[in-house]
Amino acid sequence: MEHEARVKLSRRLAGVVTALLALAGGCDSQKATQGAACSRVSDCAAGLTCGYEVVTGCSAHGMCVPVTPQPGQAACGALSIYCGCDGVTTVTSGCNFFPAFAPAPVMSGVPRCQQVDAGPGTDAGSACSGWGETCSKPCCDGLVCMPSTSSALPSVCVKP
Repeated sequence: MEHEARVKLSRRLAGVVTALLALAGGCDSQKATQGAACSRVSDCAAGLTCGYEVVTGCSAHGMCVPVTPQPGQAACGALSIYCGCDGVTTVTSGCNFFPAFAPAPVMSGVPRCQQVDAGPGTDAGSACSGWGETCSKPCCDGLVCMPSTSSALPSVCVKP
């Protein structure tokens, strides 16, 4: 076979292999990559989670960020506590999220929510854990418990 014919055949085979790999990816090939917009964990590709930049505050939009620590890295050993945008929900971050990201939008510059009786009709005494809260109670409807990458630290409720 001539060199030119082999090159053409190699290019065709490379195209077929690329197409087969894309098909083999199935649904995951439709998942968002790092830095892409998201509104729930399932919007992101494997190894990524939907995080919200803390400094942006309540106007933060979800972004696919790597789950931390990555396999083989040292276990996470610190938590960050923020006040959720409802003024009541304590959002826990640290493990699973890039530094400066949280599992839900938070009030920028407000380290902890004021634990006061908000009166009747509020979620202050809810029987479930809200968006970004630890899974100390069952997660509220529409949320799932995202396991922590560290067995010593709590898991948090996120949008699946």
